[in-house]
Amino acid sequence: MLKLRFRTNASLRPPKVILVGPPGSGRSSQSKIISEMFGLVKISMRELLRKEIQKNPVNGRIIAECMNKGALVPDDIVNTLMQERLS
Repeated sequence: MLKLRFRTNASLRPPKVILVGPPGSGRSSQSKIISEMFGLVKISMRELLRKEIQKNPVNGRIIAECMNKGALVPDDIVNTLMQERLS
């Protein structure tokens, strides 16, 4: 657990960290280092999408087409995958 520095009455829950950056900026590398250093859970949307491609052929086809074109994957698929992972 991380102790927050400036708020003495803060809860001792682990922080939620979101890494944002362009392709090739090292988000995956940094998230791995941070999660190991502080004992946090790492969730990678790219990994979730790749698993869904293998697991579900209907959604997998849509996801693969979007990823190959460099387009965004539809929100309903992304939101569903993230909700399943968080629950």
